Formats: sequence, structure tokens, C-alpha cells
Amino acid sequence: MPKVKWTYESVAEEAKKYSSRTEFSEKSGGAYCAAKRNGWLNDVCAHIPNKLLKYTDEHIFAVASKYRTKSEFQKAEPRIYQSANERKLLKQIGENMERGGIKWTLEKLKEEALKYKARGEFKNNNSPAYGSARKQGLLDQICGHMTRANNNKLRCVYVIYNDRLNMAYIGLTYNLEKRIANHFSDGNRCHSKRITKEKDTEFRQVTDYINADDAADRENEITEQYAQEHGYQILNHKAAIGMLGSSPKWNDKAVRSEAAKYQSRSDFQKESGSAYSAAQRMGIMELVCSHMPVKKRVWTAESASEIAKKYNFRNDLRKNDHSAYLYLSRHGLLESACAHMPKPTKHTVESCMKLAQSYTSRIEFKRENTGAYSFLIKEGLLQEALSHMENKIKTKWCEDSAKEEAKKYTSRNAFQVGTRSAYDFLYNRGLLDAACSHMKKKG
Repeated sequence: MPKVKWTYESVAEEAKKYSSRTEFSEKSGGAYCAAKRNGWLNDVCAHIPNKLLKYTDEHIFAVASKYRTKSEFQKAEPRIYQSANERKLLKQIGENMERGGIKWTLEKLKEEALKYKARGEFKNNNSPAYGSARKQGLLDQICGHMTRANNNKLRCVYVIYNDRLNMAYIGLTYNLEKRIANHFSDGNRCHSKRITKEKDTEFRQVTDYINADDAADRENEITEQYAQEHGYQILNHKAAIGMLGSSPKWNDKAVRSEAAKYQSRSDFQKESGSAYSAAQRMGIMELVCSHMPVKKRVWTAESASEIAKKYNFRNDLRKNDHSAYLYLSRHGLLESACAHMPKPTKHTVESCMKLAQSYTSRIEFKRENTGAYSFLIKEGLLQEALSHMENKIKTKWCEDSAKEEAKKYTSRNAFQVGTRSAYDFLYNRGLLDAACSHMKKKG
């Protein structure tokens, strides 16, 4: 079905068929959206009686006076609230209401916070009080008695090792059971995965839970011990050894001090992400960034069009200078500013089917011609367009089949390029050296 281009005249003609705006939106959504988007709705619906007009200003004020807050008024009387909003009476109505129901002072917040043992419990049971404390930067002050998650000061050192492969991973954690479970899970992404799937891999807790700084020192000592005295290959990333595994504890003073080092919020976020997040969490972002100049570019038709000249494609303009792109789009200047750029390709079934024939793999086609690929999905023709491609089934490797595959190659590089999945299977399980023992070593 061809797409209808709605003009003011066609929308007005369409609107005359309906006796309510609801009926108009349900039965002719395209025309209704066009009217709303272009600001024609009130004009084309002038013949439709406005049910909200039955409420007089006096009636609206009388009903609103029954409620303590605007939110209560909105929940109980949505239509009258809507009418008040359209007539711009809400500000006047709100003057006689409590703002937010309760005005949370420091004393009231302290009293409320004492009812809870953890911040999560406080937030779940009284989110208005929690939100007010956060905005005022009072959370640390009123939640001092609570236990905070991930704020544990004790750590223990553990070792995961495999004697047969002569490999070891040393770590520290505040929750050994959870950490070990992560190491042995299918989602493990750290270097310990090279040995955790082996049946003869073991782990042990080396220290009790001790001060975090002491635990970091012990981790360094134990790493040296396993590497030098026992001759293990250490799987840890060198930069991670001795780290506590958590961000520093940011308080009000520390965040202020850190923010003072930067002249813009973007630099603050980029260079000290944890402090930036803490400022957001504590509700003190405006305060700690008050010394930073506010950079807000004011676009004109000339300046935005000048920016557009730097790019050869609209997508590049949208991604790299989004605010300029939005300005041009909202002011109807996009077409003229992008006149030097090639117009977007108009896909047809014939052109997309022909394009698909030039590829031998689905992944390559999708990566290089996303637009054509998506067009074929919408038309329900993707499978037909890709029918000439081979449907490659992934091989599920086991130790024997991967080693057998390795025998086909005379060098590791050829093996890695030729059958990467088998290569990775052996590498991740520490079996690569044995599988490649027949290959010639360089030098």
C-alpha cells in the first residue's frame, strides 16, 4: 500500500468524518499524527465539541481544593486536571497545595532514615524521602548507621591452580564463594578461564579476611611465590595484581576535591568516572561543578550549514555533530544544508536481490549493506535472497577432534587462520602446546 502524504487540506477533509478526536486517532492514525506533528489539530478538529469545556474555572478550583498535592489531584481527577493544564491554571492551583506532600528537612530525614538498616531498604520503602536526601546531598550524613553494599573493608586472597598445566591465577575478594562461582561459570571472561574448565584444576583460600590494603600486599607476595619458587605461569593481567577490586570510597569532600581539577563536566566524567558517578548518586553534581563554565552552543542557519559542509554523508553529520543535525532538521533546513551530499539510496526488491547475489556469506552482506539487508527482511524475502549461500554449521569441538584438526597444519599461524574455532578451543583449555607439538618452531 503506497504511503499517503498528508497535506493540510487532505487532513482537514479526513477529520470531518469523525465526531471525536479519539475516533479520529483510532480510525485514521496517519492523518491524526500529521495534524498533531504540524500543529493543525485544533484547526481541523474545530467542528468536534471539546468535552473539557464543560468545566468552568470555578468548578476546577473547587475540585482541586479537595486535594493536598497536584499528584493527588491528577490521580483522582485526570480529566479536570487535563482541563486545568490546558487553561494554564495549574500554577495558581499549586500555590494553595503542599509541594510533594511533606517538606523533608534534615531532622525529618534523620528520623526517617533511622527506621532502616540499609540504603536499598530506605529507598524501596520511602522513595520521596530518599530522593529528597539525595538531592540535598544529605545521604552520607543520615545513612551513617547503615551497612552499604560493596563497602566491605576486608578481603581474602585465593589461588586457582592446575599442576598438570603449571598455571595459576591469584585473586582477592570480599565474597569468596561468589567470586569462585564466577570464575567457574560459563560467563567467565578473565584469564582464569584457561584452567577453570579442566577437571584437575583446584582452588584454595590462602588468607583469612584481612584489611584490604594488607590483602593487596599479600596478593603480590603470593603471586611472586607461585611464579618464582614454584615456577607457575601466572594468568593474571599484570596491571590487575594488587588492585582491591572496587572503586575508592567517595565522600562529599573527596568528590569536591576531585571535581576541582577539571574545567568541564565531560573531562570530569572521562578522567574520573567513579567520582562523577558518586556526585550524581549523592545529588551534588551542580554544587561540585559550579566552577565549570556552561558550554551550550547556540546554532544559527549559517553556522549549522557550515558544519554540514564538512561531511559527505548525512549519517556522518548526525553521528558527529548531532546538535547541528537536529537544528537543521527542526528548522526545515536539512535538505538545503545537505544538498552537496548524495541522496540516500532508494531500495527496490530487484536491486536488493541482485546485490545479495554478489555475496557468499550472510554476515558479510549484513555488515556491508545493512540498508538492503533490512529492506529484504521487511519484504519477507531475505531467505530467498540468501538461498545461494552455503549454510555453514558450526563445529562443536572436543579435545580429540580439535587435536585431529591441528594435525592438518604445519604452523600455528596457519592453524589459527585456517580453523580459528579449533585453535581457540585448544588455547582456552591450555591444550595448544600439546596439540601443536608436531609443528616446527620459529628460529
